[in-house]
Amino acid sequence: MGSSPTAWRDFAKRWRQFAPNADGTVVGITSSFTANNLEAQLGTALVDSGWAVPQLHQGEFNQIHQACLAPEQHFGRQPDIVVVLLRLEDVFPKHTWSYIAGDETAAAHLTAGAAEIAMLAADLAGRGVRVVLTLPPTPLPTGVDRLDRRVATRASRIGESARTAMVEALKGSAGVELFDLEAVVAEIGRNAVLDDRNWLLYRQPYSTDFFHLLGIELARVLAQATRSFPKCIAVDCDNTLWGGVIGEDGLSGIELGEDFPGLAFQRFQQQLQHLQRCGVLLAAVSKNDEPAVFEVFDQHPGMVLSRDDFAAWRVNWLPKSENLRSLSDEFNFGLDAFVFIDDSNFEVAEVANALPEVTILQIPEETASIVNLLPDSGLFRNIDPTSDDLERTRRVKEESKRQLANTSLSPEEFLASLELRVEARRAQPQDMGRVTQLVNKTNQFNLTTLRRDEAELAALASNESYDVLVVSVEDRFGDYGLVGVMILDKTSEDAVELDTMLLSCRVLGRGVEFAALAAAAGHGIVHGRHEMRGRYLPTAKNGQVADFYERAGFQRIDEESFEMCDANHLECPSHIELSLGAK
Repeated sequence: MGSSPTAWRDFAKRWRQFAPNADGTVVGITSSFTANNLEAQLGTALVDSGWAVPQLHQGEFNQIHQACLAPEQHFGRQPDIVVVLLRLEDVFPKHTWSYIAGDETAAAHLTAGAAEIAMLAADLAGRGVRVVLTLPPTPLPTGVDRLDRRVATRASRIGESARTAMVEALKGSAGVELFDLEAVVAEIGRNAVLDDRNWLLYRQPYSTDFFHLLGIELARVLAQATRSFPKCIAVDCDNTLWGGVIGEDGLSGIELGEDFPGLAFQRFQQQLQHLQRCGVLLAAVSKNDEPAVFEVFDQHPGMVLSRDDFAAWRVNWLPKSENLRSLSDEFNFGLDAFVFIDDSNFEVAEVANALPEVTILQIPEETASIVNLLPDSGLFRNIDPTSDDLERTRRVKEESKRQLANTSLSPEEFLASLELRVEARRAQPQDMGRVTQLVNKTNQFNLTTLRRDEAELAALASNESYDVLVVSVEDRFGDYGLVGVMILDKTSEDAVELDTMLLSCRVLGRGVEFAALAAAAGHGIVHGRHEMRGRYLPTAKNGQVADFYERAGFQRIDEESFEMCDANHLECPSHIELSLGAK
């Protein structure tokens, strides 16, 4: 996935045209080598991902320790984010050369030094700075014979040992995100990225192609905290999951198996199954006869995917845009969370015209290229599923059962029949990954939409003036999981203020929001605060909660502020069983 010869220059030109933004995120870049060529690539990629123009500050090269210990001095101001780019041969040149030459004792110095940098990064993150720390590539310093079998073997071994030492040093630390520099080198090719002449002249060891790809991939990591991965892949069947048309070619005539071209379709199914196991929903959207499609799933020996891997089926003769709208209603999330994959020019054009918010991937005409369709899209790169994500398919199927039960009951009877149980408790360390995900990616039921990274949330959870509460829900059909976060500000002696209140859209319409509010009130009362205050900060996506406080009985103070003088009036809905964890 290397870049074109003009890509680096195009990004550099665009970066010069951006107006400086005094309020932009401050990103400090500290590197063991000269990395000036990275600035325009990273900055432009961040703008392309939706960021306001960031402020990028580069420190002196090979000053990583100083940058982590005193970032405000190293970068000239306090950064919001620090990116650490590390090569062992730059920071520890003597020990790297000694180890490659055969000195085993140098290995301990290299692994200990790498672990020390990881611990400095963790300490910096503990002070409220988001840190992206690169794992170093295989150390092959300028001047070694990189094709020498002995040199390459020893360099690979010590590189792996150093990376492992850094990962181990970061166990239990929050706020440090790891980025594998070796992966960028390998993607382009070592010979294509290394520039020995520039290293000798400027301590700049990499080509512009390398910096272009590095900037794009670092931007993906930085933007990941506030962007959502697609939640559902809606995939066609004929000439997509398998080669051929089941209705014409029959079970024995379709292409699917261990030999080409069937192998390409089988590998594509393996990719989809991997994403399903990472929490991405799969839905079949095919113009076909359902029994014929199910025959392939149930009887073809080359199938990797099973019916159980799919959260929903739309195998019919309706327009595919109509089926996607139906899936959006069933899953209760927006069309912008869908990726639609199809081979047909007509179907792709029909969906693109009717549903421009849906991301579309078209199966390439060259069968061998199918295996690169998902990886090259980058849509799921760096996906880091929480335990909640991994249960998504199960939950969707349980929701289908709930909706089926709803068809014959009144709304009140249906809610009572669910046997809803809501628990609100203090967030524990093991919850922080899911809490961070909800805080940064929940839009619809989110009263203030304040975004925070994991280190900031962990700091609030340990601050006596704040309480971070999590909300979990279950009913007779199953467990919804951890679906809500409330951050209570207790700095006032007589009132508790809702700094943050958010809920996943999958529990809305069941009264859970009022049960959660009653839990927050009860928490404040236990701590001697009988008054509650809250804010509503409108965004483009949270209009549905504009009147939430007033529906709950709060009085409006001004355009964005609400209060309830006696929080004892906040009661849990009668159809919900509410339990409070540790207060």
